Amino acid sequence: MNERESLDELAQKKKVVLGEIAKLPAFRPGTLEAAYRKCGKPNCHC
Repeated sequence: MNERESLDELAQKKKVVLGEIAKLPAFRPGTLEAAYRKCGKPNCHC
């Protein structure tokens, strides 16, 4: 197998993966993360 064949195989795999991603339900842009706030008590280190 030469380099060109490898690139062609990778391009085909990319096409398949992108097709599978396109079949997934709609996503919303953004990030999910927990937000922590201090409680506000003067001597608390939460």
